[in-house]
Amino acid sequence: TEADIRLAIELFDAHRAQGLGPRDAIHAATIQNNGISRLMSADADFEHLSFITRMDPLDYASQD
Repeated sequence: TEADIRLAIELFDAHRAQGLGPRDAIHAATIQNNGISRLMSADADFEHLSFITRMDPLDYASQD
């Protein structure tokens, strides 16, 4: 949505020095605007966003 794009630009500007890329910013904006707080991702760049709790998929991988 337009709101997602506007927020993504703000997030990108605020966090690009920490490694947040434009695509991650779009994902983060969509997450925040939809009230989602957890994300399953191997991408540690999301760690810099206080409104997202990142869950690493490797933590849930089978340890056979």
